[in-house]
Amino acid sequence: MKSRDVWLVTLLLLLAAGFRLVALQDLPPGLAQDEVLNADIAGGILAGQHSLFFREGWGHEPLYHYLGALFQLALGDNYLSIRLPSVFCGLLLLALTFAWVKGLFGQRVALGTAAGMALSWWPIIFSRVGIRPVLEPLLLILALITFQRGLQATRRVNWWMALAGAILGLTFYSYTAARVLPLIFVAGIGQMALFQRDKLRGRWHALALFALVALLVLAPLLITLGQHPDLEERVDQLGGPIDALRQGEIAPLLQSILRTLGVFAFTGDPRWTYSLPGRPLFDPLGAVLFLTGILIAFRNWRRPKLFFSLLCLGVGLLPSMVTPQSPSTIRMIGALPVVYLFPALVLWDVMPLTSIPTLSRDAVLLQ
Repeated sequence: MKSRDVWLVTLLLLLAAGFRLVALQDLPPGLAQDEVLNADIAGGILAGQHSLFFREGWGHEPLYHYLGALFQLALGDNYLSIRLPSVFCGLLLLALTFAWVKGLFGQRVALGTAAGMALSWWPIIFSRVGIRPVLEPLLLILALITFQRGLQATRRVNWWMALAGAILGLTFYSYTAARVLPLIFVAGIGQMALFQRDKLRGRWHALALFALVALLVLAPLLITLGQHPDLEERVDQLGGPIDALRQGEIAPLLQSILRTLGVFAFTGDPRWTYSLPGRPLFDPLGAVLFLTGILIAFRNWRRPKLFFSLLCLGVGLLPSMVTPQSPSTIRMIGALPVVYLFPALVLWDVMPLTSIPTLSRDAVLLQ
């Protein structure tokens, strides 16, 4: 990386840190009910109350709470220990997303994506409140990075694939919406098998290892929830559109899908707790850039790196599409990193070229 680029990345991280740390105690004002609940769970962990799935708050995955317990152990029970875990996760998410995008699309697109994440209200808000959803996209990016390393590895025992499987399994311990994330890898591998089979040649054992390790990591949680289905009260509360579909009413599901798809330009999360109520994710110019990037990606969908990006977006939006009160910026948080990729593709990969239909061809695996 050139020294100028190092300075740019450092500046972006400092800006991102400023937007996430300045007046952390006062913005958002006061601690939300969920933040206080999470602090209580973290305190319970320090007191010896351990679980793979906490009953509090209609059911909570445990991973964020154990992270919060570490901060509470170090800083005490105060607003810093409640909100700093999210600041930490948000900044690490930005840095890892930069690394992931740089490996696939190059330095300029990575800088553009990181700038969007550093300065946009959606990632800023979820990096300033002490709730667990921000952990989901962080683990997803880690799983994608290690999975791609695994596809590149040539050793007989593919430790990168094992690590990717372990991280994918851990996503289930982060947030309920993360349960859809394996679809990204299943569909992505299927697309490569159809159109890029040479990239999978000799790697089927590694893919089997990936799936096996993911299932092994996930198994304790599955067993716990299977033995105690009453733990998942929140899942039952969010079944509205799907329950209506089972009764033959498709309108609620269609409305939820359309509202979620419109969140980039036309609709907004109706809640005020963790969002700017009713506000789309992009202003008009940003929305045009985002939609242009989507169209370009669809046009080049046979290229695995673009297909994986579209998968991350679509699968990340699913939990908002099938639940009530959509769009939900909380439940669609798995899509957060790639949302800012598509405008960056247009600004830094397509517009500088003389021929728009083709993207610049970086020499990486998922071309």
